[in-house]
Parts: sequence; structure tokens; C-alpha cells
Amino acid sequence: MNEKKNQHTEGADLRRRAEDFLHAKAKGSPLSRTVDEMQRMSHELEVHQIELEMQYAELRQARDEVDTALEKYTNLYDFAPIGYFTLDRIGTILGVNLTGASLLGIERSRLLGQRFGQFAAAEARSFLSEFLGKVFTSPVKEVCEVTLLREGSHQLFVQIEAVASTSFTECYVAVIDLSAHREAERLLKSERRLAEAQRIAHIGSWEWDSISGEITGSDEINRIFGLIQSSYDVFLELVHPDDREMVDKAVQETISHQTPYDVHYRIIRPDGITRVIHAQGEAMTDCSGKTVRMIGTAHDVTEHREMEEKLEILNSELSARAVELEAFNYIVAHDLRTPLSNIHGFCQVVQQFCSCNNEDCKKYIKEIYEATERMDRLIGSLLEFSRTLLIEMHHDTVDLSAVAREVASSLERTEPKRRVTFRITDGINVNGDGTLLNIVLNNMIDNAWKFSDNREGTVIEFGVTEKEGKPAYFVRDNGPGFDMAKADKLFLPFQRIHESKFKGHGIGLATVERIIKRHGGRVWAEGEPGKGAIFYFTL
Repeated sequence: MNEKKNQHTEGADLRRRAEDFLHAKAKGSPLSRTVDEMQRMSHELEVHQIELEMQYAELRQARDEVDTALEKYTNLYDFAPIGYFTLDRIGTILGVNLTGASLLGIERSRLLGQRFGQFAAAEARSFLSEFLGKVFTSPVKEVCEVTLLREGSHQLFVQIEAVASTSFTECYVAVIDLSAHREAERLLKSERRLAEAQRIAHIGSWEWDSISGEITGSDEINRIFGLIQSSYDVFLELVHPDDREMVDKAVQETISHQTPYDVHYRIIRPDGITRVIHAQGEAMTDCSGKTVRMIGTAHDVTEHREMEEKLEILNSELSARAVELEAFNYIVAHDLRTPLSNIHGFCQVVQQFCSCNNEDCKKYIKEIYEATERMDRLIGSLLEFSRTLLIEMHHDTVDLSAVAREVASSLERTEPKRRVTFRITDGINVNGDGTLLNIVLNNMIDNAWKFSDNREGTVIEFGVTEKEGKPAYFVRDNGPGFDMAKADKLFLPFQRIHESKFKGHGIGLATVERIIKRHGGRVWAEGEPGKGAIFYFTL
């Protein structure tokens, strides 16, 4: 309304000035002008007035168009999806659009006069300062990516494009928010990793809309089933006929009662191949508690099931062999030891009641007697060696330090005259079978005791160290040691690397190795002739 009033006032003023000019001109004109001349002049004035009014109207229209365009481009500037900043040479914000203010989470009026660099993350401020310095020395647009901070310390990853003005007194900066793009990239990578993990593990994911009946699934589930499933009916057609009723019943149970869906079933793929599937899922309900969809996974366990079946067969065969071995052990224990006991007994009778004074005869009887004892010990060692595979393992906490001390005390009681120093580390507790681990330490410490028999100042140690990041338990002695070239024979049955003067049958360390392997560990030895030996084992 004010604009129209101004336009009317401007028009009236123009008319008044024209009339004054006409009146002044008439005063200076000769009075002899004719009526025709006066009419002609009046007509020209009217035409001129109309021309002026038309020019004024055009000017006014042009001004309105400029105002409209200015408003339009101001809106485009303010509401552009990119933040625009105008900075001086030291980075002070001279101008900013509404998007730029929104990106930083601060009102536009509060941004003006502040340093742009203060909104960069601490680790990026030096880089941003160098970048802006480069902008003011470059005739072309410069681009970088940097992390800014919104008010409240929320990080914003952006791309900055900047160019200096022609006077190089200020620069124009465009700030593009890449946070959503980066998040989309992260999600895409995550989806790719998930798809790759599903492919490697043969696990596909699926979702079934129980209202529409539509099924959607991952790429891997389509590979497992051999086609893209579109509906529940298509899915059921793929299920083995003998398993179809069971699967459908489980699905209906989940839909009706929201119970977990967990079934094993077979499918027959379009190419005729049968696969075994382990499917799991759960029901998703609406606000009224009605099931509207199911989500879950399908795992192709065909190879796993085949391995289980093979393992069952092997376990069955192993059990049968164990029975046979137990029977053999009984035969060894009974049928072999009984004659030995008879020979042993007769030798004692002959020694006690024979009046023969022939020394050779007595010597032979003694050798026969000692041979039967050695044979009996060998049979005992063989039985113990075989039993290490038959004993059912019971894992529990075992105090190896206490076991080592019991073994040491037992050895000292058998030979009280020997002077041996035992160094046993306290508090070595492990998880394993107590009976079997007792056999391990008995054999290892007994070996150290046996092979250091002729050495003064014998020291036997039991402790724990670290090997390859895992606890390694050890028995160390300062006995005769051994040549590492023969180390591979140490844990073989009946293999001996020392002279026959040392008692034993070469069964002890072989027994140790079997027990340690049953515990998932390994055993090895290190030594040097004349400098003792150390035996390690892990569990």
C-alpha cells in the first residue's frame, strides 16, 4: 500500500514540474501564436507525458523484477544444501548462509566475527590453517576434507571447497557435509562384510511377512536354496517331503505362540542336490501382540552333519577296539603273569630247599628269578601305557606343585641315603585329569632322579615358564643330559638313548606324550651332554 502511495506521489510531482515548465515557456513565447500551434504543442506534451509514464512503469517493473530475483537468490543462498562462508585473510567469518550456520549448530548472527578455524577438530586445526593460507595464494579452487565440530562437540566430517576473491582480501568457502555419505559407505562396507561372512559360514538370513506371505533373503540364502524364494509355498516345496510337516508345524507354533523357531531339516534344491539346514528364527509382533513377520537364519550344515556321522562311526569303532584292547590287557595280566608267578615261586622254592652247593646253579636260579621280575615290570609298564588311552578323562583343578612334592617324597623314601635337592615352585594349578597328570609327573621326575643317580649335588626342579605366549611346565635336572640329535627318540616306546645301566623299559616318556596329547598340549625336551636336561609340556 505504501508502495502505491509513493508511486502516486512521484507521478504527481512529475506532472507538476512539467506544468511549471510549460507555464514558464508560455510566458516567454510571443502572444501571436495561433490556436493551432497551441493545440499541437498540447498534443506533443500529452504524448511526451505518456512516454514518460510508460518509461517509469518499465523502470518500476524492472526494479520489482530485481527485488524478486534478489529475494529468490537470497533464498537459494540461504537454503542451499551446502554451507557457504565468506572469510577474510585471517579466517574471520564475514558472511554465512543459514545452512552453514545450521551445520555448526549456531545462529548466524553469533557466527559473524568468529574465527572459522575454532570449529575444526583439535587435531585438524593446524591442517585447516595451512589450507586457508594456500587458498589465498592460489588462483584456482582448493579442496580438502576435514572434521568440524558442531556445538556440543558433535563431529562433522565435511569437504571444503574454497577460492580467493579477485582482490585476495577474502575467500569464498563451500562446506559440504559428508557425514551421511560416510555413514552410508560404512553401512555398505558392513553389509559387504556381513554378506562375505555369511558366504564363508554358509549362513543366510531371511524375513517372512506372515500377512502377505512374501519371503525376502540374503544372497547367501538364495545360494543355499538354489533359487530366490518369493513365498512361503515356494519355500515349503523345497523342503524334503519327509520333513515338510515337521517344518510347517514348527513355523505355525512360532506364529501362534511366539516360541523360538529352531529346526533341522533337509531341502532338495532345483538341481536335485539334497542339503541339510539348521534354521533358527523368532516372531515379530505388532502392538496388539499378533505375529506379523518372522526373521531368522538358515545354516547349511550338510558337511558338518556328514562329519558328525563319520565321527559317530569312528567313535563306535574306537569303542569296539577299546573293548578288544581291554580284553587283551586281561589276557596279558592273567595269562602271561600267571606262568611268570609260577616260575617266580618255583625259583624261590628251589633257592630255599635245594641242597645243591653248585654256585653256577645258584647263579642261574637267581638270574631266572630276576628275569621274571623284570618281565613282570615290563608287563606292568605295557598295561599302564595302554590304559592311558582307555582312562576316561575328568577335568578338574589339579595342584601340580603338590603332586610334584608327593613324587619327590616317595622317591626320597625309596632311597633315603641319596642327597637330592628338590626345587618345586608353589601354586602351579592347572585344569586337567588328576590321575593322568599324576602319571606324567611321576614319570618325568622319576626319570630325572634315575639318570642323575651317580652325580653329587643332584638338583631337580619343577616350575613354569612361558613359551610362545602360553604357560609351559618343566622338570629340569643337572644329570648327564643327552645329545639333541637323538631327541626324536625320547618319546618313542622302547627307545633308549642311554646305556642299559639305567633301569627302565623306554615306556615312561611315551606314556607322558600320550597323556599330554590327550590334554591338547605338547611335550619336548632340551639337553646337552654333561649339562643336564629339561623337559617341557603344555596343556
